[in-house]
Amino acid sequence: MALCKWHALTGSDTTGHIKGKSKNACLDAFLKSSPSIVDSVSALGTGNEPSDETIMGCVSFLSSLFCAKGISITQPHPLRSTLFKQQGTDKDVNLLAPTFGSWAEHAKRAHWQSAIWEQDLCLHPVVPDPTKLGWRKKRSDSCQYCQRLPQLQQQLLSWSGVPVGPVIQIKQISVHQRDVPVE
Repeated sequence: MALCKWHALTGSDTTGHIKGKSKNACLDAFLKSSPSIVDSVSALGTGNEPSDETIMGCVSFLSSLFCAKGISITQPHPLRSTLFKQQGTDKDVNLLAPTFGSWAEHAKRAHWQSAIWEQDLCLHPVVPDPTKLGWRKKRSDSCQYCQRLPQLQQQLLSWSGVPVGPVIQIKQISVHQRDVPVE
């Protein structure tokens, strides 16, 4: 079951993928992970919300994916600082690893998905409340995750003659008759 939860953490249809990291690279890293990391990933989907220990273990694993060979940094802040110093001033900050808050929200999404998969043989699964796992409720029957379109896409829309106001893209996918946000 740990492999299914690893899949939710490293990118499934509903949780989003880790930018710049292949599934093979994530699997290799997971297979080399410490037992405490494996235990943390295995704990995803247990209970209504992930424990602090589970989130910390998931964040440590995800952070380790961005370390160069021979470097072992398991927390986002020192990792981002190290990567920033190494990349130089001419590189884009989007190449940095995500922040602790981003990883924690990602772990919550993986927890939600894992909770559903944990009950795959149940006729009436009990789905955790997504509003307690980082999403906002927009309507009574769905949760939506909004992100602003990049400036270039907005410019392209304006060139096409389509009236453009503030552009917001809403991504969602239906799972178990609920609309679930994706990244």
